[in-house]
Amino acid sequence: MASCKEMHELGRDRARVRMLACRLLASQEDWTDWGHDFLESLAAHYGSDALTTRQQEKLVELRDGAEFVSRTPQGFSVSSLIESCWLRHLDLVDEDDIGFIEGLKGERSIRRRQLGRRLRCCRQLDVIDG
Repeated sequence: MASCKEMHELGRDRARVRMLACRLLASQEDWTDWGHDFLESLAAHYGSDALTTRQQEKLVELRDGAEFVSRTPQGFSVSSLIESCWLRHLDLVDEDDIGFIEGLKGERSIRRRQLGRRLRCCRQLDVIDG
């Protein structure tokens, strides 16, 4: 999570905003339509206006969500959680969650925005305590 100071400095540096937006667009991230449009508008905007606080928050949220992590905030290894869940993934009720777990088989890290879903699946399968 970015500090207010970091977000404020980012929002005032248009070159840094454009560079970050271009980098995020170039990633193989599956952006929502809104996220894609927001990043494209930031990448194309060459004005001198600083970003609003809300724009700063959303840009940092998109940046942080696209970051890969190999450990959870609780200290669990993502690769071991993936393996443990994969062994029991057919016990999940939701077909989308089963597909999600199958898609992560063999991965050593995941995007930060996927972490919540991963932990929810782990709790449902009693891999970690609720």
